Amino acid sequence: MAKDREPNSGGPPVVVVEDDVWLRVMQVVLDPSTGQERSAAFADFMAHDVPDFPAWCDKVRRSAGSLYPCDIRLVSSQRELHENLAPAAGIVTESLAVGAQELALAPRLMVVHQFGTLFRNIDVPCCEARGVKVLGLSVDPVASHAAWAADIEATQGVAPNFPVIGDSDFAVSKLYGMLPADTAGDPRERTPADNQTVRNVFVVGPDKKIKLILVYPMTTGRNFDEVLRVIDSLQLTAKHKVATPVNWNQGENVIIAGSVSDDEAKETFGDWESPKPYIRIVPQPK
Repeated sequence: MAKDREPNSGGPPVVVVEDDVWLRVMQVVLDPSTGQERSAAFADFMAHDVPDFPAWCDKVRRSAGSLYPCDIRLVSSQRELHENLAPAAGIVTESLAVGAQELALAPRLMVVHQFGTLFRNIDVPCCEARGVKVLGLSVDPVASHAAWAADIEATQGVAPNFPVIGDSDFAVSKLYGMLPADTAGDPRERTPADNQTVRNVFVVGPDKKIKLILVYPMTTGRNFDEVLRVIDSLQLTAKHKVATPVNWNQGENVIIAGSVSDDEAKETFGDWESPKPYIRIVPQPK
């Protein structure tokens, strides 16, 4: 049973794990406070499938990135899961639900993993590089995500490394205008043509306001280089009084915002290039 604990402050990251006979092994692997006797018991329990248990543990620890070492919190109910989400950097479950409510309770969350014990879907450096959290949405039931992730790993060489909401009742899709308000029924009986508008990308700011919406037709794959370019621009222009021109990329010149007077611009940016009075070009601020 989980015990109420204060959120970690300067301690190891917290990973909340469902107290399942198979998932408990994560405590042995990733939490150094686990006793030697418990570790030995799991090594014996898994001897048939994992003959070299110490080597397997080392492999999982390396793939866990900054989530090793961590503070594993075992939970056995939805209520206990909720009570431990505030400091959680990761969630590993077998049957407990992880949806919009759970994600809202976990502001530090970096990864959700279901139906397995390997932390192979963590790409912490990519998540941390821009301070942006990635969240997917699927109208398929959560139970189908494992097979879907396996197909992606088989064809693309890497499994999804971000949480995915199972929106099988279409609540989120309709709330964000991706499907018509009258959409209903079993998602497994809907055709790809029915679901083709669920091809949107939303960039949401720290103020919980949508900053960008990209809508892709079913025949066109998303351009994640463009998504990253936009995020770089949004973060830069939120911090500095500048705008980014067409086809701008990180490190290139920017334009002083029109709301900035020449006197203020002189004090802040110094000199600028001005092909037109309203176009004041300066190097990208650091």
